[in-house]
Amino acid sequence: MGGCIAKIITTDEDGDFVYLSLVSGNFDSDADGVPALQLSNDGKLCVQDTDDIDMVSGKTIRLLIRLEDGRGKQSFIEGILDFSNKTRFASRRINNTTWFESPWMGTFFAGDNGWIYHLSLGWLWGKPDQSGGYWFWDDAWSSWWWCTEDAFPWIYRDDSKGWVYLN
Repeated sequence: MGGCIAKIITTDEDGDFVYLSLVSGNFDSDADGVPALQLSNDGKLCVQDTDDIDMVSGKTIRLLIRLEDGRGKQSFIEGILDFSNKTRFASRRINNTTWFESPWMGTFFAGDNGWIYHLSLGWLWGKPDQSGGYWFWDDAWSSWWWCTEDAFPWIYRDDSKGWVYLN
């Protein structure tokens, strides 16, 4: 997050410098006026707004990039960015399956659409927030709750407006 995620290497048969620009696919999910990505003229594709990246967790984004030589010649390339699902909580995959082990969240199955099945908590739908925490829809409680890595197993239940310790 916040670093460069790709390097595009270009050459021009005439030896001209190749200018790069993002034509489509860059996004500003949080509408703060700062696009998620930045493409430099030396071909570095970097994350410019990590909040935007958090909001597309688990999605695939298509980028269209224009290459120009300054003399009117141009071409386009397409790139695909696949953002891993942030609801995997800094976990490790168990035996190359869709099960994960998180140092703070425990063992869970991760689906492709934000839903997880936690061994102790059951089905949860998780969404990262802007402050480093996570909101979860808890199917068993029919309620939202919130937590962070540092607070867990303490959670804030939205329906009762109070903190609960998960035992």
